[in-house]
Amino acid sequence: PTPTPALSPEERLVRARGLMDQGRFAEALAEARAVLRLDPTNREATVLAQAAEEAAVIEECLANARQALEAGDRDRALTEVRRGLIINPSDSRLLELHGEVTRE
Repeated sequence: PTPTPALSPEERLVRARGLMDQGRFAEALAEARAVLRLDPTNREATVLAQAAEEAAVIEECLANARQALEAGDRDRALTEVRRGLIINPSDSRLLELHGEVTRE
């Protein structure tokens, strides 16, 4: 995704926060990075960019783990869940999926 043109850094940050709330992590990341290109020391943009990257990876891990489980590949599912837990060890969705994967 590309950032929305002609927005001020403040407007981009507001938009990025809204996109995060909607679960549109790639777009939020694009907006935060657009702010960082103009102001590399912007703390809020840095925090938003990191949060968007982490959320996107966790969503990817969840999707991959579910797909692996459906295919009967518990090892791959566990690998994906563990990858997500490295980023956020308290994510309830990952913890629940971990329980499902490790249940015998």
